[in-house]
Amino acid sequence: MEIRNIAEEKRFDFVGIYDANTEQSKDVATIYNVTPFETMDILLDYVDAVVVAVPSSFRLVLLLSIYGEHMMQQGTDRCLLFKMSQ
Repeated sequence: MEIRNIAEEKRFDFVGIYDANTEQSKDVATIYNVTPFETMDILLDYVDAVVVAVPSSFRLVLLLSIYGEHMMQQGTDRCLLFKMSQ
């Protein structure tokens, strides 16, 4: 699932992005008018669910750090965040 598809999805609100590369995170956030979260912890406090989009070598560590959140996995280099619509 590409960022563009997530931004267009109507079942949830795409509210932010976290990327270890803060400049890339800010650039993507500007394009989609969402929040560029500075840390994973801050973003997890803000969202109801996440899309984990990282290389497989990092996936287990991230999944363990967000245990208890609703997760969808994807295979790119960033973690996309969204808030479920009520």
